[in-house]
Amino acid sequence: MSGIGWYKIKLNKLKKMKKREKIKEQTRKNSIQFSVVLSVIYMVIILGIVIILAKSYIDLIDGLVLTGGTNVSPKFYQEEPEDAQNCNPVRDRCELELFKQAYKQKIPILGICRGMQLMNVAFGGSLYQGINKLRIVG
Repeated sequence: MSGIGWYKIKLNKLKKMKKREKIKEQTRKNSIQFSVVLSVIYMVIILGIVIILAKSYIDLIDGLVLTGGTNVSPKFYQEEPEDAQNCNPVRDRCELELFKQAYKQKIPILGICRGMQLMNVAFGGSLYQGINKLRIVG
C-alpha cells in the first residue's frame, strides 16, 4: 500500500471518529436538556397538585404544625443565597401554601424553629442568612 492510500484510510477513520464524538456530545447535551425539562414539568405538576390539594387538606385538620428542618430558601423572601444553602424549595412552597390556607381558614398554627421562620416569610418578612457568622462580644 502506498503512503497516500494509508493516509486516506487514516484520514477517513479520523473523520468517522470525529463524527461519532460529535454525535455523542450532541446526545449528551440533548439528554441534559431533556432532564431539565422533565424536572421542570415534575415541579410544575407537584406544585400544582399541592396548591389544589392544600385547601382540601386544611379542611381535614384541626391545627397545623410547621416543624424545624432545612433553611427557608432565600428566593421566598426575595434575596439571593449568600452561599451554598441547605434548602428545600419544594417543601417551602408546599408549607407556604398550607400555611396560607390554614391562616385564611383561621386554623390554629404552631411554628417550631424553621416553622416560625416560614411564617415570618409568609407574612412578607425576611431572614438573616448569615446568623452563624455573627459574633457576640460580651
